[in-house]
Amino acid sequence: MYIEKETHRGKDDDRQFILDLYRDFCRLMFFTAQKYCSDPLQQEEVVQESLRKLIEKVGTLRTLKPSVLASYIVATVRNTAISYLRAQAKDKAVVSLEDLSEEPASQESMDEALILQEELAPLRAIWPQLSREDQLLLEGKYLLGYSSAQLAQQLGYEPANVRMKLTRARRRALKLMKKGGNGHDQP
Repeated sequence: MYIEKETHRGKDDDRQFILDLYRDFCRLMFFTAQKYCSDPLQQEEVVQESLRKLIEKVGTLRTLKPSVLASYIVATVRNTAISYLRAQAKDKAVVSLEDLSEEPASQESMDEALILQEELAPLRAIWPQLSREDQLLLEGKYLLGYSSAQLAQQLGYEPANVRMKLTRARRRALKLMKKGGNGHDQP
């Protein structure tokens, strides 16, 4: 009987700790999620998944100082958002049979899609020729929307060096595209 009360009390303490943590940091969590997801429903999904992960680490969270705790929470939400976006991208890459049977949305959207494919073709053609570092920099900045500080942290660079590394990566990509004879050469 004593053990059951102790275990029950521990769960109640953990529950209250997580509720207090959410109350204190929910704005920070949503602010962080908003950097990665523009859709409020996606933001909610990321925050909920982050809370689930934080619940699993409640013992560790109790030992952290408030400033470290805030950083831990931001890192958890950021990593959860990145994982969520990657999963979304994989889901979009898979075409269901239902999608194949539907009629095209409109001629205008088909035209826009074709124009976009045409504009991206030169970049797709040279992408394998870029170094892995250039690919990571360009993808992080322009596809995932990372800030220079986030790129520096993700790739292990000094924040002051990221801007120049991005400039050089863009120049190398542009040089390869011009060399490719794809009709985008400028005199």
